[in-house]
Amino acid sequence: MIPMCQYWSVLSSILIILISDPLFAASAAEQPFGVYLATPRVLDTVPQSIKATRISAANQDAELRIETLKNDEGPYNPALAPLLTAAGSRALELGDTAKALMLYRQALYNLRVNNGLYSEAQLSLLQSIMSLLRLSGDLEALDHRVDYFYRLMGSGQPPWNTAKIEASLKYLEWTQEKLSHQSWDDKEREAIALVDDGERLIASICQSPDFAADWCAAVTLRHIASLYLIQWRVKPSAHIPVDSGFRDVPDWRAAESAERFPVLDRLQMMRHSLKTKGAVFLTDALSVTNEKLMIELALADWYWFLGDVAKAKGLYAELYQREPQLFSTPTPLPAEPTLKRDPALAEDSARVDFSAEVSVSGTPKRVVATYVGEEGKDWESRGLRHFRTLRFRPAMDTNGQFVAASIALSLIVMRE
Repeated sequence: MIPMCQYWSVLSSILIILISDPLFAASAAEQPFGVYLATPRVLDTVPQSIKATRISAANQDAELRIETLKNDEGPYNPALAPLLTAAGSRALELGDTAKALMLYRQALYNLRVNNGLYSEAQLSLLQSIMSLLRLSGDLEALDHRVDYFYRLMGSGQPPWNTAKIEASLKYLEWTQEKLSHQSWDDKEREAIALVDDGERLIASICQSPDFAADWCAAVTLRHIASLYLIQWRVKPSAHIPVDSGFRDVPDWRAAESAERFPVLDRLQMMRHSLKTKGAVFLTDALSVTNEKLMIELALADWYWFLGDVAKAKGLYAELYQREPQLFSTPTPLPAEPTLKRDPALAEDSARVDFSAEVSVSGTPKRVVATYVGEEGKDWESRGLRHFRTLRFRPAMDTNGQFVAASIALSLIVMRE
């Protein structure tokens, strides 16, 4: 047993760590690019018709036919689904997203009644609904639809085809987006499931003679994105040195929280092993994929981001000899895989222009942020705080040596 004075010494140290060192980091020295800062991209937009009058007239005619069919043949007649879908598309052309979403949902319900809950006939319609939910910013409804779409496409299980692989990748990407900016308290199991799903997908696809060459890179990179999130969001546990005289260490964990700790321990194990496992996944992918350059660069970036400078420099030097343009300007990491977060689902977002000098170690210096817009929303200070936590792949000169370089980026800054 531990002597009483030593017992209180250890217990006090643990309590200090617990108070000052929470499991889930609110911020980190190096934040993955794509969570709070992202490159502006073309988002889905609602098409506006230049023939609004004609479309409106067609809508009135379609509504009459839909009501007539419902009255004559009943509300579940299978002929209603294409009419409702077409009417929803016309509403979308007129910019009425709420009506389009209502009509698409009615059409989906009709298809499910007539063709079954897992009919592939509803896939196209389901994707249209998910796009509209994303535009509307309804995260909860979108989450339900993505989950249903994933189950409809086989829940990430073989036998495989291209559509099922793409659906599995979209599901992982959505889960990453959802977890990237939320608190992980009480979401630990979801984070673990994300990693488990990625590992299972790699094991299945990258060993498939039919799909490994074309798809192993994509599934491996999507899983590496999950590991970037684990690295950022899970703070490594502190280790208290115990000398040989300590045979027993007191259990500091509260009884009421005991059932959570196997889950938290699993996250810690993932956090401690992710550097090695990520490198193994990427190295294994190199032996089967057609996208070797992309994987080689991702492996070098992985080492660089996690601080293994020697290995990263060796790989970067080899890549520079073949593709020097990759190092013409500093690049925020990760570049591949990308962490994608839709500004439409953020609390708020704004475009901010940044200028900085990136050092040879990939650290941004002398950062300046410029926001042109409504005052009082602290976009510049928010952007600066996030930008300074980024890690960059440095630029190289014509001799293949790392050099400090200036950059100018226009980025979307997002709130929670």
